[in-house]
Amino acid sequence: MQSAELSHRWQRLFPQRESSVLAKEWQCIESRYSEAHRHYHTLRHIAACLRWLDQLRDQIADPRTLELALWFHDFVYNPRRNDNEYISAEYAVSTLSVLREPKPVRDATRALIMVTRHPSRPVTPDQCWMVDIDLAILGAEPERYEAYAQQVRKEYAHVPDAAFAAGRKAVLESFLDEPNLYHTDYFRQHLESKARDNIACEIARL
Repeated sequence: MQSAELSHRWQRLFPQRESSVLAKEWQCIESRYSEAHRHYHTLRHIAACLRWLDQLRDQIADPRTLELALWFHDFVYNPRRNDNEYISAEYAVSTLSVLREPKPVRDATRALIMVTRHPSRPVTPDQCWMVDIDLAILGAEPERYEAYAQQVRKEYAHVPDAAFAAGRKAVLESFLDEPNLYHTDYFRQHLESKARDNIACEIARL
């Protein structure tokens, strides 16, 4: 999806809201996801998540709220911090309040964003979809996965090679230590094996 398509999609989520307000919020989203230090956590990642959402929409209980959470889940991304999900969730709640979304939607969106903090323990079916969609890249084709790994390394350019390798390896091994990487049957059937192979190959390269 190109930026213009994403902009239209964002604004279609709020058909009753003023176009000027929606355009302003879109500018904030586009600006955040275009920050210079981002290489993977960009609008391309959001677009990929939205494609998964569209493919799986019939299996998701509340696809609109899940989409809201996908838009905001990496709104704040600072590799030097460990509270990005919390700040992103708080921003989402604030923005959705301005856009006059009801409190149950705001609360559900916040919970969906917070469950993307890894490792996570989703407790509802839609939270499981949220985590699996966010981590779908792990089960990509090897060439795409390798590009993703390189993009993540660029986002942590401030970290020396040895320290990055140790930290990244610990994260990857924590995924492999789980009985299942994915929480839904769909992703387990389609991506689990690929994801484990990709992660094992990256660990070997580190």
